Amino acid sequence: MVIVETIIQNKHGFHVRPCQQFLRMTQNFTSKITVVNADKGIEVDGKNAFSLMQLMALRGTYLQIKAEGDDEEIAAAALSGLVASRFGGID
Repeated sequence: MVIVETIIQNKHGFHVRPCQQFLRMTQNFTSKITVVNADKGIEVDGKNAFSLMQLMALRGTYLQIKAEGDDEEIAAAALSGLVASRFGGID
């Protein structure tokens, strides 16, 4: 298992459009993806839209992205990179 840590930096947090981007990216990987809102102790399935919305991750929220499987290192790096890029500049 690979665990990476990142912070939500976009203005409106992890709302619908960023969640859609995150979900699209997870489909490229076979690894199990889990996302943790470390501030609130909420852990969800990173490949489930409803679960991701339950994170309630606003700007400044500390997230952990966990990937477990054959492509775990690539998945964790790509997903944390997406978050760090502010989801490509989406606010």
